[in-house]
Amino acid sequence: LTNYKMVTILDTLAAAYAEIGLFDKAVQTAETAIQIAMDTEKREWADDIRIRLDLYRAQRPFRESFDP
Repeated sequence: LTNYKMVTILDTLAAAYAEIGLFDKAVQTAETAIQIAMDTEKREWADDIRIRLDLYRAQRPFRESFDP
């Protein structure tokens, strides 16, 4: 639906891929998200996604901790 152009959606998709063990797809999707973020002047998103990309390359999912 987004034609793979929304950074936030791609970031979430990459995390979902990693969560189910599809790390190659997670890496590819995160790299696409970073490129789009850079192209659209959303560098702060790119920096955050790079951190998660390192996890995916290490075959680890991203899990956000929740502390109420």
